[in-house]
Amino acid sequence: MSLDSPLPTRSRIHWPFVLAGYGTLLVAAHYDVIRGPLIPPMARELKLDFAQAGNYLAICQVAATLATAFMIQALNRWELRTLLIVSTTLGLVGVGVAHTVGSFGGLVILATVIGATISSMGTLCNVLVIEGTPANAQGRMLSGLHAMYGLGSMLGAACVRWALTGARPWPEVYLAGMPGILALLAFAVFGVKSVAATGEPPRRQKVALSSVQILVVLTISVYVIGEVTTSMWLAPYLVSTAGFSEADAAGAVSAYFGVLLGARLLCFFFIRPEWERRVLAVALFAPIVAFAVGYSGVPHAFLAMGVYGAFFPVLLARVSRRFPEQWRSVTAWTMTVMSAMIGVAQLGLGNLADRVGIRTAFLVPPTLLALALSMLVVYFRLESRSRIAPAPP
Repeated sequence: MSLDSPLPTRSRIHWPFVLAGYGTLLVAAHYDVIRGPLIPPMARELKLDFAQAGNYLAICQVAATLATAFMIQALNRWELRTLLIVSTTLGLVGVGVAHTVGSFGGLVILATVIGATISSMGTLCNVLVIEGTPANAQGRMLSGLHAMYGLGSMLGAACVRWALTGARPWPEVYLAGMPGILALLAFAVFGVKSVAATGEPPRRQKVALSSVQILVVLTISVYVIGEVTTSMWLAPYLVSTAGFSEADAAGAVSAYFGVLLGARLLCFFFIRPEWERRVLAVALFAPIVAFAVGYSGVPHAFLAMGVYGAFFPVLLARVSRRFPEQWRSVTAWTMTVMSAMIGVAQLGLGNLADRVGIRTAFLVPPTLLALALSMLVVYFRLESRSRIAPAPP
């Protein structure tokens, strides 16, 4: 198959790919979200300041960036089943490393393994679901996929709260995700067939992107940085500024992810292609308003920022339909650029919090959301003027 030829589309859902994608993001979300709420107990035990905590998160993202950059070519060379087995096995290694950490050096190793695991799984889950779903169902199925992120994150934050209220060592929160990893690994080995076995042709795609596709990558990346910096630093902000206990802050983060989950479930059940533009705009504007209310003295309003959960899956589904010959490349490049930018943001936010205080530093997330909203408006205008094919019925 030529790289320039249109890719064939499925006529019905291929459930092994979809279920593998859902399970992958559920597991990845647990390990993604626990990094933020675990910063206070880790910092206390290992005597870290905000800058060192930011360095830890930045190292996670350096590893994530390298892993996703590798995925750009790996998706054209290796089967999804093989990549899933490798990333899941790497996650098991991370669980073991967590129980050996006794210094900042140990955290560097943990950050490297977990960052690579989360990013490779984050790329794979999207590709698995898009690959296994007909074009007209991708919006719903991707919303369902990213609802798994909300669910996994909510459960992960609840695990942190359980550990803190029970005075349990923080590495036990990593161990709590091990049953999910083992189940996913077993499903990858025994439940997911190779491409040859499914009868599907190879899915090679061009790596280079057009200017419009680059804008999409940057828009998603800027949004995700706003989302990630919110979730990562919400607990430290509530503890340092709003007077929350560490356990209550973890509970608030869990509730925040509950809202994010609800937004994605609503899209899973009700989203239609003709509603996407309005949903995408509201998904960025409403969280900015919620942040303003929370920042003005109503901290529980921060939880409503989770409504932006609809943004990523809906825009990704739209992109996969409009760029059928390059959606894998767009997805992989998005994850790579996103990881690199998140690393810079985490490092910068940690140092900024040390210099000007976490209250001022926490203004970064809504600023990024406002920038993403502006970029989305530009993309909509370019999309309207282009000859990009409309969404299929």
